[in-house]
Amino acid sequence: MEQPGSIELRIGPDWRYRVAATLLWLLALVNILSYANVLAWPWLAVAFLLLAVLNPRFGYAAGAEGHVRIFRDGSFTSDQRRGRWRGRCWSSGWATVLCLEAHSGAAPVPAARILVCASRNSARDYRHVLVWNRCPPHGPIRGALGTRRSVEASA
Repeated sequence: MEQPGSIELRIGPDWRYRVAATLLWLLALVNILSYANVLAWPWLAVAFLLLAVLNPRFGYAAGAEGHVRIFRDGSFTSDQRRGRWRGRCWSSGWATVLCLEAHSGAAPVPAARILVCASRNSARDYRHVLVWNRCPPHGPIRGALGTRRSVEASA
């Protein structure tokens, strides 16, 4: 399979992610309510405050939506921002979390990690991201185990 020069991806959660986050939030709410008579009032207030902050209806880092274009040299562009894709982030057949860092002197990237769901992208582009995440086309990553240079040296 020939690798493209760049990949355009839609970022943000899909409906399955939103349903899972809402269910987990509701389970936490039920858990806190079941122990409401046992918890001291300061801990109960802290628990409800934490639940309010983690409410899936409010905006949070995984909720950001938009587009990102990743190039073979490891650079990316997203919403007028430029930076470097670090590669080797968490990935599965359902979703991938990309680690991004801004170029020095550039405007900072609002979130260092972004969520890319397979259902929001074409199968071809998502497969390329999975391959690039395993074996980054732009060479070895700082601090990564098993970089290309160490593999070539051992061969």
